[in-house]
Amino acid sequence: MRYSMLRAMLAVAIGAVIMAAMKYRYESGPPYSWERWLVDSKASVRETAADELARMGPDATRSIPVLIDALVNDPSPGVRKHCAIGLYSILPRSGSVPIATRRSVLSALLKGQTDGDPAVRAATAVGLSVLRADPSLTGPALLRGARDGDEWGRASAVSELAYGLPPEWHRRNDVQAAILSALGDSSPHVRERAGNSYLVVSEHDPSIFDEALRTKDARVRRTAVEAIERNGLRAAAAYPFLIPALNDPDPDVRNAVKRGLSAAIPDPNLQIPGELVSALTNPDAIVRTAAIVALGKFGTRAKVALRPLRRAQNDPDPAVRQAAVEVVHAIERNLGEVEATVLHCIDELDDAEPTKRARAADDLRRLGPPARIALPALDRVISGDSNSDVRESAARAKDAIIGTE
Repeated sequence: MRYSMLRAMLAVAIGAVIMAAMKYRYESGPPYSWERWLVDSKASVRETAADELARMGPDATRSIPVLIDALVNDPSPGVRKHCAIGLYSILPRSGSVPIATRRSVLSALLKGQTDGDPAVRAATAVGLSVLRADPSLTGPALLRGARDGDEWGRASAVSELAYGLPPEWHRRNDVQAAILSALGDSSPHVRERAGNSYLVVSEHDPSIFDEALRTKDARVRRTAVEAIERNGLRAAAAYPFLIPALNDPDPDVRNAVKRGLSAAIPDPNLQIPGELVSALTNPDAIVRTAAIVALGKFGTRAKVALRPLRRAQNDPDPAVRQAAVEVVHAIERNLGEVEATVLHCIDELDDAEPTKRARAADDLRRLGPPARIALPALDRVISGDSNSDVRESAARAKDAIIGTE
């Protein structure tokens, strides 16, 4: 009994040693040992060999010709895909690779763009991008890939149109047309990749925002706005183009625009567009809310819209009222007490009630010179108000402000 137990323990120990040796061979074998595995009869073994060569990086430079051959000729799509990954993982980090070898790799990757398997086409598209090869060669291949029959092939190619080509290509009509078309793709995966590419291209040519939001395809418009929503900090240039889209005929697009305006940050030098203030009276409550939220993004610059924003605090829609209350409060808090009071009094000078107009003028009189920005409004009241008491109060306020009282 004891002898049998010893034999069993010895067998387990020998098995552990053999497994450790095999693991060591897998993990630390030189490239040539993996090259032999690339011609193994089992596809899974060949895939493992390609993965290990990719992991070795520059140490596997000598294996590039073997990987090229397998990418072009191996019957297994999985092996071909892993060989493509291996090539673009090894080559960029290999500074002393002969030009002829680099050209061979590029040729194999370009050929891989016509492979019958979508996973191989996707992997070679990434490889063309990583290698930063001559765009006159890789650009047409990626444009063809953007029309691939498989969603994974299309997604990779559309992504690499932005990430793998130089900025001057981002301004090309054919590149932008491919990305805009992909924004309306039937595959959510392709649309997501296209949205990211669309934002990358916009950094070099913001006019693509206008192209996307004016297209007739509602799905393209919606995907374009959703991309802005996901990456608001990168999409400041989109703000002027989003505002007209508040009037989009598609309600889903309008909802997306509302979220996009909430996420995007306007350029600090951007003047408040009149369209945004006009949207505060739009029949659609979603549009009114979006306009209020967008105005809030301008900070104290939105003080020019305080009057319509205050009116919006009485809007029949509760969401609009809530948004208006929050934005008005934020603007007034950041303006400071005196300026906020002056602006409030200027609004009150147009109130329908004469007593409120007179009270506003009296408040401006008490503020004195700090209320100088109210002078144009006071002049308007002095010359045109129908109530004499209000005109008199406005005149006294003007005298106090300019220092003649």
